[in-house]
Amino acid sequence: MSLKNSMIWYASKIDTRLNDDFHKLSDKSGYNIRDEAKLIAKDFKNMGYKTNTKFQSPSQIQETDLNNLINYWKEVKNYDIGTMQNKMTALRHVLKEAGNPLYKISNGELGIGSGRDILNSSNLDKSYSLSEKAKDYIGNRPPEVQAAIKLMQSYGLRIDESIKAVWAITHGREISSNNNINLMASWTKNGKSRSFQMRDGGKTITEVKSILKGYSIKTNLKQTYSKLENTFTALKKIDGDKAHPHGLRHGYAHTRYYEITGMTAPAAGGLRYAEMDVKQRKLYHNACKIIAVELGHSRETIARTYVGK
Repeated sequence: MSLKNSMIWYASKIDTRLNDDFHKLSDKSGYNIRDEAKLIAKDFKNMGYKTNTKFQSPSQIQETDLNNLINYWKEVKNYDIGTMQNKMTALRHVLKEAGNPLYKISNGELGIGSGRDILNSSNLDKSYSLSEKAKDYIGNRPPEVQAAIKLMQSYGLRIDESIKAVWAITHGREISSNNNINLMASWTKNGKSRSFQMRDGGKTITEVKSILKGYSIKTNLKQTYSKLENTFTALKKIDGDKAHPHGLRHGYAHTRYYEITGMTAPAAGGLRYAEMDVKQRKLYHNACKIIAVELGHSRETIARTYVGK
């Protein structure tokens, strides 16, 4: 079996989180791991790792091989730290499934940083706002796609969360109460239920219910996800590379930051943390705490990858 086929085989078996064998991966995470497994196998091949008795399985990968891979990503592919960290997360899943203890190696040991709060230290604006042309395009897509994108844009939901929320609504379930949107644990990436106040007073929920009224989704979750993926592929041709589901989450974070602090987010051209006075820094930290919770993260520092610092 070639390294590529072996990587794909192990990746297809993964169904739980890396450090939590009791909680299932989201559909999107499973897809991403399988896709990354193929790409990483291709990277090893391009680096000169040919199929032979020494290197046919991820179980045979050594620390030296990982260091060579990181150098290849840095010097040849020119990936940023965030991309390399994400790829290593996928590779760790495969290494663990293959019984390779190197899945425990840290990003710090590999020279690609150990903390997520460093990812946007350069204050890149990764937010995405739909253009009028993009809105027109989405308006001609299936109702479940229209509804999911509205939820993503208005409430910062992940793509999986929005799809499952849409499915719940089409089956007559309420996903909001007392001006809060309520996400079930089985919908979220970390397996924890989430509830937070809707910044628009529930206007988007009303619009989504109107879009889905009397509509029955004919496809399964995987097919619905594919429809959304295809939609964003088309949106990239309209609005450029920022047309990405995560770009909508960044946009949501920027909006919330302004609503909470009255300031423009550092990543959107606002004051950097180093330029803020004591009062502004207090507002900054408070906003990051709120935004982190709303986006489904447990630490304030992760919000900095969205709003900048």
